[in-house]
Amino acid sequence: MNTIIVHRVGTPAQNGQALLNAMAGITTNSANNPFLLKIEPGTYDLGNQSLVMKQFVDIEGSGQLSTTVTAAGSAFTSSGTISGVSNAELRSLTVANTGGNTFALGIAGATQITDVRVIVSGGTDSQYGNMGIQVFSNGATTITDVRVSVFSNSGSAGCIGILNNGGASPTMNNVSVNISSGLTGSAIGVRNVSSAPTVINNLTVNISGGTGAFNAGILNESTASPSVTSSSITVLGFSGSTNYGVRNLDNSSPMLNGITLDVSGGNVSVDVSSDSSSPTVNNMTASAHGASNANQCFACANNSACEVGQSRCNVTGTGTSVDCDDCNSNSTCEISHSHLSCSTVTMQECDGVANSSSNLILQNSDVMTSGNGTNKGVVNMANAGNFTIIIKNSSIMGMAAIDSTACAGCTSNVTNSELDGAVAGGTNNCGGAYTSNALPRNNVCQ
Repeated sequence: MNTIIVHRVGTPAQNGQALLNAMAGITTNSANNPFLLKIEPGTYDLGNQSLVMKQFVDIEGSGQLSTTVTAAGSAFTSSGTISGVSNAELRSLTVANTGGNTFALGIAGATQITDVRVIVSGGTDSQYGNMGIQVFSNGATTITDVRVSVFSNSGSAGCIGILNNGGASPTMNNVSVNISSGLTGSAIGVRNVSSAPTVINNLTVNISGGTGAFNAGILNESTASPSVTSSSITVLGFSGSTNYGVRNLDNSSPMLNGITLDVSGGNVSVDVSSDSSSPTVNNMTASAHGASNANQCFACANNSACEVGQSRCNVTGTGTSVDCDDCNSNSTCEISHSHLSCSTVTMQECDGVANSSSNLILQNSDVMTSGNGTNKGVVNMANAGNFTIIIKNSSIMGMAAIDSTACAGCTSNVTNSELDGAVAGGTNNCGGAYTSNALPRNNVCQ
């Protein structure tokens, strides 16, 4: 491998020009003639320019704390401090973008990124103003041991940690994203749009969102279906905001396994939310609290087929642990081997499972509701249609264990389950149902 060393030559701007000149001087790079561009400690300021990588040319700094490559913002959403390509690696340095324009972007394109810190701020666009990394090529990208920090200096500027777009299929491992957004700007940790299956392992997202904003740890759109494992997401919103741990839209089918979610504040806080999508969730630990209108661990709507297994959900305040809304007769919300709890300290209502116009399977699970309000274990609602609710080998506690008074077409079939609370409305068939005192229910669960 050919090695070219870039030295500090003077001011940060002079250093930056030396770095650009060094890259421009590489013209014989190929698979059989690779290069390493080694950057010595120092700050390399590119001004309004980008460092455009070349295939078969790796860029290596002298460590995240020693080498910084920085640039100003741009009027173009795809112009970053560094523009990556396939068959090359960027490693061991800090990449910064200070904004001062519509968009501030750290790294753009598809390249292998290892042991890199990305710091971005100063963009003004309401959606894409500040982005750490944007992968928009069909190339297979790996992002490993990377820390992304995105800050908004403008009240309405949006923040995105990592954007995978246009067929991008990155593999992400040991990645952290920290975002502090402006007053009304949105904040999204990882956004996947029309991307091929993305593997995400050991991701940590921390978001402190603004007021009246949309905040999400992971946002999947347009069939994006990543596999997310062993990850932690914390989202804190303020007055007027809508907050999600993982938000799935437009036929996305992610697989979430071994994730921890804590979503709080604002008007609405939901750990996992799906609209016209079909997520599979296993071994999740989730909490939702502090929102004024609705707190939910898991919500699926509009023809979504949702599966939750081996998970623990804790909701505090107005809301539901699991909300199945209009999944219709062709789809089912299935909950198994899980613990759901919902509690309030006021007269607000907090339900275990709210099932609206959907089929539901609840098995081998515990549902506990408590507080001063009218809290229900399972509440079924539908203006029209017939729906089947299967409850087996489970325990349900609430002022009403099963409430189908707003669903005349709902049939609840209960077997081998503990029901502590009233049962009302719909059709209820019991086989081996009992109370906490082991007293049997009769055939109609009364």
